[in-house]
Amino acid sequence: MTSFNVQLPHETCILLTFPRGGVALGLDTLYYHFTINYILLTVKFDASIERASVSGESYDATGSFDLAPFSSDIFPSGKFVGTGLYAAEIVKLSAEGSATILVNLISNRISLSKLSLTKVEFESLSLDLGTFKSGEDETQVDFKTWSANIKPNWDKEFDSVGDEFVQRVRKEVINPFLAVS
Repeated sequence: MTSFNVQLPHETCILLTFPRGGVALGLDTLYYHFTINYILLTVKFDASIERASVSGESYDATGSFDLAPFSSDIFPSGKFVGTGLYAAEIVKLSAEGSATILVNLISNRISLSKLSLTKVEFESLSLDLGTFKSGEDETQVDFKTWSANIKPNWDKEFDSVGDEFVQRVRKEVINPFLAVS
């Protein structure tokens, strides 16, 4: 049995259990490249994956998501519970960005003072999490409809609120992770 328990700031908590394992395919198509400027402490990176998928017989998940400023069209926010079969596939994912590294010599800590994702694109993304329910009323998520609409929703929302979300991830997820000694 594989379990993940992730506690993030702002009460975003995810508990995932995969009791019967699963299969991941296509990870060998991952490509990444990065350039580090040691004088300016900057990193430029790009990554892509042609096609990757994961599927399995069983999962259990409970927790909550807060993906603000993205709307619930990107992913339902709030409490969730899910069990059952799971499958996900992404096709032609491409990302580009840069970061500025801050080294605090007094506290001996590293953090990112700037993070920019100039491009996050994909051809298609499909997700099926079985009986995944979200919200206070535990509404069943229709992943067939979600998968059909995620591409245009992502393209529209990433352009308008993507940078705000990236900065939130930098502050609330990446920098606390880097601060762990």
